[in-house]
Amino acid sequence: AGSINTNINASLALASRIAGKVFGPDGVTGLSGISAWAYRDDGAFGWRRMGEFADTDATGAYSIGGLAEGPYRVQYEDDANGNYVNQVYTNAGDLDEGIDIVLPVSATVSNINICLAQAGKISGHLYTTGGVPLSDAYVAARYFDGFIWQDAGDLGSPDGTGLYTVGGLSSGMYRVEFVCYSDDILDEVYDNELELERGRDVAVAAGS
Repeated sequence: AGSINTNINASLALASRIAGKVFGPDGVTGLSGISAWAYRDDGAFGWRRMGEFADTDATGAYSIGGLAEGPYRVQYEDDANGNYVNQVYTNAGDLDEGIDIVLPVSATVSNINICLAQAGKISGHLYTTGGVPLSDAYVAARYFDGFIWQDAGDLGSPDGTGLYTVGGLSSGMYRVEFVCYSDDILDEVYDNELELERGRDVAVAAGS
């Protein structure tokens, strides 16, 4: 305290980048507003987000900067609308199944392109037992991977009428969990259960 340590200097290297385009299922139409994230396995705690956040522009183009050399995997998320399934380059369901993109020093690796599949959605209304719309909550879709219940798609946030939508889902069977931010109301799993194991499956088809 009260002193200044001087000459703490640094020479920063130019960052590397990952760039490409995100297309719809037709492989032609560029998708805007898709989030692209670069991940790297740190060997101890698993996959960590690295570099800058990137959103696709009107043509579907994105560029993730702020990256050091080395291997990365890129995940694409339709957080805004949930119209497309979250995917990992190239067309993998999760980071463990993705393909490494190896960056050299201070360079851009281009043409990391992907086509996103059409997603399914789950929607409904959330009320209290007295019939009052409940918005102070979130709704999540879960699936069982054989070991644990995993998150799927995007979280749904009920509006003032209690209407919620969970998007970004691939075809399959899900259980829907309602979690209230108030401890005055019980969390619940569809349909009127307290545990995912006892919940009722909801079938989802892509595009519906």
